[in-house]
Amino acid sequence: MQRFPGGFSLLATAIISTVLASEALGSDPGRLLSRSGSSGSAAPGVLLGRLPLQVTAPHWSAFPLFGGEMTAIVGDPADQAVAWVGSRDAGVFRTTDNGRTWRPSRQGLTFSPIRKLLALPTRPVTLYAGTDFDGVWKSVDGGASWARAGTTLPGSMVVFNLAVDPLQPDTIFAGLAGGVAFSIGGVFRSRDAGATWQQADTGIPRSSDRSSYPSGVFALALNPSRPTQLAAGTVLQGAFGSTDGGESWAAINQGVPFRTGSDDWRVEVEAMAFDPHHPDQLRGLFGGQLYRFDSGSWFRHSTSNLQLGFLSSRLFFHPGRPDLLFAAGGGLYTSGDGGSVWTSRLASTVDVALWPGASTAVLAARDNAYRKPGGVSRSTDLGESWTEASDGLTALEIRSVATDPSDPRSIYAGTGTGFLFVTHDGGQSWTRLPSHASQADFNLSEIDSIAVDPRDSGTITVAAFVGLYRSTDRGATFHGKRRHRGFLCSVDT
Repeated sequence: MQRFPGGFSLLATAIISTVLASEALGSDPGRLLSRSGSSGSAAPGVLLGRLPLQVTAPHWSAFPLFGGEMTAIVGDPADQAVAWVGSRDAGVFRTTDNGRTWRPSRQGLTFSPIRKLLALPTRPVTLYAGTDFDGVWKSVDGGASWARAGTTLPGSMVVFNLAVDPLQPDTIFAGLAGGVAFSIGGVFRSRDAGATWQQADTGIPRSSDRSSYPSGVFALALNPSRPTQLAAGTVLQGAFGSTDGGESWAAINQGVPFRTGSDDWRVEVEAMAFDPHHPDQLRGLFGGQLYRFDSGSWFRHSTSNLQLGFLSSRLFFHPGRPDLLFAAGGGLYTSGDGGSVWTSRLASTVDVALWPGASTAVLAARDNAYRKPGGVSRSTDLGESWTEASDGLTALEIRSVATDPSDPRSIYAGTGTGFLFVTHDGGQSWTRLPSHASQADFNLSEIDSIAVDPRDSGTITVAAFVGLYRSTDRGATFHGKRRHRGFLCSVDT
């Protein structure tokens, strides 16, 4: 096997997608592995491409790079210090110190993207995880281990939402969407704590004459004051309500806007929520606007447009402050007047964790949008200010590794989402590149290969999905040429 300066093997540069260590390394995707010593003991299983592989190699140590694309987050209703965050590639992580540190909490998971997390209010150690194309998973020990919650959900759909009946916690509802542009989906219900699921969307029109499914369901809400009352929001067909626990549904579309140029399809219902402080009051996000449901019709309530993403938008009422609302999905917005005026708080936020009572703590899960690495942010003042809270989140998708031939302690790591990092102390600390302020938001697209000039350590070349980039100032700035055809897979000096 070819060796590179600094003790890295060809294996390290060939690792595609997540680097996955076995139990010896805590099963941490996103960790960067280095070799040392000369023992011939078996190294932990790693992921080469996405095929498990056992390798015989010297001792390995893990250099964690913190962050990654987060997709869902939920707090423990009984303990403000505890929360779980889901990721696209690395399963679930748990914190017991309100986000200061995180540890993997995913034994048994298959590493499908986590789209929704639900912690039962009456059983905080019982968690449900909705995934992309892998159904619902369940933990009964606070996330220490997971098992599939039934096998009757469609495997071709994304579980965008989960809701639980607080009076009958074995009754779980799931909102699913799949197909082209999420044009099909449905509401599913389990009455045996996830062991089996049945479709429960009678009354919602089918997406076509040949389909057994309605339009994709992005939004799902259950009235905590009256658990038999539910609301569902679809991609194309608007909003629907049920007053009998999902047995039947009826359209509640009066006032829901139509899509531009259409008299048939409504705008996407991005999120829905019942107001816990005012029983039976329902709110919805339609096309970036907050609407209230009153006397059988929807009325626009917000005065500003929220720039939300296409997937995983969320709407929350703060449990202890009746007029404080949070909306997340491509960004985080808050309203302190019941939803009329909104303020942008944090970019690339997809979900938030809130706690009951007068707590001012908020944890926000961030994806990779807006050219920033994902992770978790923490606020202690209800979102007015934020600090990074990603320590321990080893969920970055490391695709390429290179060392400086003249300094083995200098290591470069590139991700599949276009972020480049460097360490000059052998992995103890990492800095994102480019480091110059003029390129603070510069993104290199998918980084497939990195090379450091052996004659000049200041010259670094990166092969990315969109082109070839070069730095002549040790990564402070990069300049390159975009391609119009073909792919770049590797670069060497």
